[in-house]
Amino acid sequence: MTMPVFEYEVADPSGALSRGRAEAEDQGVLIVRLREQGRVVLSLRPAGKSVFTEGVGFRAIGEGMQRALRRLFRGVSLTTLLLFTGQLSAMLAGGLHLARILSSLGSETANKHFQKALNQVRDAITAGSSFADALNQHPHMFDRLYVSVVRAGEISGSLPIVLDTLTVYLEKTAQLRRKVIGAITYPAVILVVAIVIVFVMIVKLVPVFEGVYARANAPLPAPTRILIAVSNAVRGYTLVLLLVFMAIALLSFMVLQT
Repeated sequence: MTMPVFEYEVADPSGALSRGRAEAEDQGVLIVRLREQGRVVLSLRPAGKSVFTEGVGFRAIGEGMQRALRRLFRGVSLTTLLLFTGQLSAMLAGGLHLARILSSLGSETANKHFQKALNQVRDAITAGSSFADALNQHPHMFDRLYVSVVRAGEISGSLPIVLDTLTVYLEKTAQLRRKVIGAITYPAVILVVAIVIVFVMIVKLVPVFEGVYARANAPLPAPTRILIAVSNAVRGYTLVLLLVFMAIALLSFMVLQT
């Protein structure tokens, strides 16, 4: 049976970046293998997949948006997940029992949904479930990559080391997300301000000029007639346009969370 092929980007101990392709049972197994070679995984994805290839990319984006929406209302932030993973790795390396660690970390978190999930994971482990299977019951908090890495760590008997690698991966992801958000914040603010200015002009100023032209009883040039028609349409569907704008803003937020 042919194993899936993944493309990855890694950093070696000196900080040099490199890219490559490799076969593995899943992403978690490959991350463990690369970590054993002393390399830090910066990105990992199935080979040959793009948003234009058989719709796979669109499905991935859709799934990511669904996860982001669930996280928005009842999930966990990347920062919280990063902190949890780092603490879990350190405490496991210190020899503490997993169920005890989950109880301790669950009581410390301020996120009630995350606290409930950790308690359920602890109960599942106490009842005989593996850690990975218990995490897999909460996909809105622990995605497939996270679960795969944990499963690989359990199988190899090196869960603390694997979680340490996962912590580095999550930290790189958080840094990249901050850079992306920082890069688009200023242009996004400028765009929103420009849209608001144009909206106010169309809704408030154009009707004033329309009245002036009407009182003058003068023929209107084509561009002016088009502008007045647009103004009338916008004023007639103001609520709809506001809802569309809010939907686009929410969609943009969810895309950034993927």
